[in-house]
Amino acid sequence: MPACSSDAFLDKKTVEQFDGCSTPRSSDFGLLEATKADPLEWICFFSSVAARGGNAGQADYAMANEILNKVAAVEALRRGKNCRVAAIGWGPWEGGMVTPALKKHFESMGVPLLPIAGGAKAFVSELSATGHNKW
Repeated sequence: MPACSSDAFLDKKTVEQFDGCSTPRSSDFGLLEATKADPLEWICFFSSVAARGGNAGQADYAMANEILNKVAAVEALRRGKNCRVAAIGWGPWEGGMVTPALKKHFESMGVPLLPIAGGAKAFVSELSATGHNKW
């Protein structure tokens, strides 16, 4: 998803801030278009749990991630059973987009951060799983 430059309630965001966060990355669509005829076996999008549960000041971020989830669902239907497609709704990871201030915010809400090694292990586990799309 696009990097959101500022968390704020919608009535405090500029149109530019909202658009910068709420528009899915064009690179995702470019890659899907460039590989539409390729016999891919696996496509994975990194989404956010915010798409389901929201987070104060991140309505646009939540919406953008839910759009990404829907793109994954459509792609899964288009690709069929020979290509596994997933959009993983990650929680906050240690590092990356989680600044020290955001870490304190999550801690105050009782939301643990996913250790980088634990997230990597979970991702490898997902990549190794068998089965078909569940859309």
